[in-house]
Amino acid sequence: MKTNPSEPRVQRLEPRIPSPGLTLAIVHRKFIWLKDYEYCDLLDINHGGLRLAASWLQAGAGQKLNLELYFEREIFPTRGVVTHASVEGKRHHYGVAFIYAPNELDRLVDIFLREHIASNVAQ
Repeated sequence: MKTNPSEPRVQRLEPRIPSPGLTLAIVHRKFIWLKDYEYCDLLDINHGGLRLAASWLQAGAGQKLNLELYFEREIFPTRGVVTHASVEGKRHHYGVAFIYAPNELDRLVDIFLREHIASNVAQ
């Protein structure tokens, strides 16, 4: 569960932001035609990756994950690699860097980022 402390931490190029209305599932492929979906909490996201929380997931740094993000009626299939893991209470928190993310997801993150900046300026 612990990451290797001697490994350098990857610095994010931009802050992660809350993602209202975005749902996340980890996809396990049982057979070519059969997938199993396990939903978890999406804590925040940016163009480079996301942070999720799940009590059932036992992933370590370097593990690849197949993900699906859902927003309204759209599905964004993505792939990521776990960059770090930590335990907070009964839940495990994971930082995931995107290996593949569709362009449409980048545009959605742009919208979330603009909304987040606008709401912070308004306060």
